[in-house]
Amino acid sequence: LDFNPSSQHFEASFAYYLNACARMGFDHGTINICGFGGFPAKSHGVPGTVRNFVTCEDASIRDEADFDSYPWPSANTINTDAMERTARLAPEGMGVLTGGPAVFQTACALLGYNGIAMMLYENPELVRRVVDRIGETMAEVFDLVASMPFIQGVLITGDMGFKTGTFISPEDLRRLFFPWHRKFNEAVHRHGKCTILHS
Repeated sequence: LDFNPSSQHFEASFAYYLNACARMGFDHGTINICGFGGFPAKSHGVPGTVRNFVTCEDASIRDEADFDSYPWPSANTINTDAMERTARLAPEGMGVLTGGPAVFQTACALLGYNGIAMMLYENPELVRRVVDRIGETMAEVFDLVASMPFIQGVLITGDMGFKTGTFISPEDLRRLFFPWHRKFNEAVHRHGKCTILHS
């Protein structure tokens, strides 16, 4: 299976996956937001099987100059035709979701976990700028995909803590990040669709 949109096996892979979901009794499958490249972060030199946050040294954004030169993505790149072709691969009667990243984990990928922890004290305005830029982009993305008639809901993903606690203070999550979750929900609910938070 190869879910890379440029792969010759892309549609066959999604057809197999969606049919496998149906055979297992799922009422939906999840497809890519085709054409949306997300927020590229610097590689941090660990195997893909290791779950971790980017270190401070590998952060893509460390100061205002990095923020200004970062290649911010846009919802305008989303290929709605490719998404519709993929959704048509689902068996009859099966729903289709799509989804993308929430703000906190994306901010950690760009600033580094060490970086965001330090910047919350040393440069909170830069943290705010990064968070709001991510939030604005993803609100547009979620609004667009939720407007597609073949999409039944949006899966929003982003780890914000572990079993012993949150990665940053609950106060900072409430102040900086949760308002964007509310806006994402509002954007999707406007189209009568559901949201799922995977965290």
